[in-house]
Amino acid sequence: MTQFYLVRHGTSDWNALSNEATLRGARRDFVPLSSQGIEESFQLSQDERLRSANIIISSPYTRALQTAAIISQRHNIPLHVEYYLHEWLPDVTFQFEGCNRGEYESVAHLVDEYHEHDGIRPMNGHALWEERKTVRSRSLSVLERYLDYRSVVVVTHGMVIQSLADVAHIPPCGVVPFDGPWRCKNPM
Repeated sequence: MTQFYLVRHGTSDWNALSNEATLRGARRDFVPLSSQGIEESFQLSQDERLRSANIIISSPYTRALQTAAIISQRHNIPLHVEYYLHEWLPDVTFQFEGCNRGEYESVAHLVDEYHEHDGIRPMNGHALWEERKTVRSRSLSVLERYLDYRSVVVVTHGMVIQSLADVAHIPPCGVVPFDGPWRCKNPM
């Protein structure tokens, strides 16, 4: 049985870029770790559970990749990037172009709405955000490709980890052991 360790990336530095306009669209994905996030990642790399991993898989977002790279470098563990481990999408229509103050507030509203509805699109169907079941499904499809490994570190985002492990909150560089739904399968 594969043991997955779901790891939330370290604290991000949303102030790293001096101009809000540079955070338009997908560029938000390039936000790096803060100095605190880097320190958290180095501390995390000392976690004994991660030392024996056969492979590290990571979200393509910079903050997750930086966290994964620190663990990989410390223990000489191969690192693979997996696109579908990306963060939850607050807007699957991609209507929000940038991250100006008004759009930050709108995204915060979408996060609140997601939690209010437990990640299930309301009956009126007007929610813009990615549903919890979609996040879980795309993430599990990635993890299934690593079931031949004994131990896998998965560096991703809080909402992804919440959808997989059903945890309420995970701090930056927090670790959640995860066996996946495969343990429940009964061979016939």
